[in-house]
Amino acid sequence: MIGAEYLFRLHQALNESTPSGTWVDKKTSFDYLYEAVKDFCKETKALHSSQTITTLASTTSYDLNPDFLEIYSTKGFRDEDKVIKLYDGTNYYWPTWKPYAETFYHNDSTDVAIPTNFSIIDSTPETRLTGTAGASSTNSGGESTLTISDTSSCYAGDMVMNTTNSYLGIVLNVASSTTLTTAMFDVSDRSSSYANWTSGDGYLIQPRSRFKLVLDPPPSTTGYTMTIPYLQLPPPVYSDYGSYSFAVGYEEALIAYATWKYKYRDTSRGNKEDNLFKVYDAMVRKAKNNFNVMTGRRSIQVSWKA
Repeated sequence: MIGAEYLFRLHQALNESTPSGTWVDKKTSFDYLYEAVKDFCKETKALHSSQTITTLASTTSYDLNPDFLEIYSTKGFRDEDKVIKLYDGTNYYWPTWKPYAETFYHNDSTDVAIPTNFSIIDSTPETRLTGTAGASSTNSGGESTLTISDTSSCYAGDMVMNTTNSYLGIVLNVASSTTLTTAMFDVSDRSSSYANWTSGDGYLIQPRSRFKLVLDPPPSTTGYTMTIPYLQLPPPVYSDYGSYSFAVGYEEALIAYATWKYKYRDTSRGNKEDNLFKVYDAMVRKAKNNFNVMTGRRSIQVSWKA
């Protein structure tokens, strides 16, 4: 299902023929759908990716990919038993997760050959970027191009503001070293369609939150390889053409969640918003069960005998 269809189905559920006015608008609808995607991914463990990091001697902290949600691999059936894989060139080792509060309290800064534990902490986002658009761009289905000097610190999901016109939007994709695909909205006129970029428009890009992996204790050797399987947050859909990479059949769960969000803020709400969330929750449970059946397990498991 593409973005235009998501909006159509959502506004049907809301009994709103068009996304206009102060109560229903395109950006808010996409915001609520993206909130649903984040929750759906965590609850069902539907999308996965993997990151490889090389250790540095005496270094405890390492940046995780911007689309990281949480560790996916465990040594058993409990989510608390999370592990990562470390390879020293000869043998594999399995550092296990522990709360960062314990890591901080133990304060173990002495290097070891093989770290035994790791933690996940939030990371200070990259510094916001400011400047002026290097070229004009009309939108196609809501997607417009922002030309800047360097996109190396940008990622899909970062927030964007056109400071000249007070448009708000989001980065959909890093198209090249100097161009970003964005979706922009005129939030002062909620009934309007997508907004554009004009050469010379001021921009502000606020990176979204990031995470770090913290080894405990720090490794004494540079060059070991860590493999981190993780649940992945997909790129946002904020245009007519975008789509989420879930299996077909789970779109209704996202629509139910977004409808619930709208109904929950309705001043005349009753029991309907609670029923909508129950619908979403039931769909999530069904999806979670289907994923478990397909994979034959709750998560990646490690064979300690092997």
